[in-house]
Amino acid sequence: MAVNRIAFAFLGMLSLGAVGCVKLDAKINGIVTDAPDQMFPGAGVAAGRETSMTFTVPLKQDNALVSEVATAQVQSVRFAPKSGVTSLDFFRMATVTLKADGAPDLTVFDIGPDQITVGKDGSVTIPVILDIDAKRYLVDSLHIDATIDILAPKDDWSLGTQITLAVEGGTTLKL
Repeated sequence: MAVNRIAFAFLGMLSLGAVGCVKLDAKINGIVTDAPDQMFPGAGVAAGRETSMTFTVPLKQDNALVSEVATAQVQSVRFAPKSGVTSLDFFRMATVTLKADGAPDLTVFDIGPDQITVGKDGSVTIPVILDIDAKRYLVDSLHIDATIDILAPKDDWSLGTQITLAVEGGTTLKL
């Protein structure tokens, strides 16, 4: 009821031509960012051998509100099979690092086989609680470097990557 009164009063001020500023602050959990799918060649006759692969995923910050974010927290990283395999049960180790121009490399996680759990859908989700400086890392040139140690699949395969964030920030609206 009190929220309705505040909203009504705010709308009333706008309709009367009130001029001023309104400061908005928010914390949003569970923002999911999808990175482009990554394709990998199959190992053919060398299938089953342990190998290490590194790939870089560029993330383009194309939302004007990103500049209003004060703090951010990486909550999880999820790898999901897209083609060629139905499960990522061949993962043995994984390291993910954030790289942004003018900022030091930031390791999001570096995990071994005991910390990798394959879900029913064949994906691997790594829970992460890592606070990052949004002004340094949520910039135009953000890249994610991932290194995975795997038992190589026989056929070509691909995976998708999702990063879940919580962000906090604010802006001032001029009325």
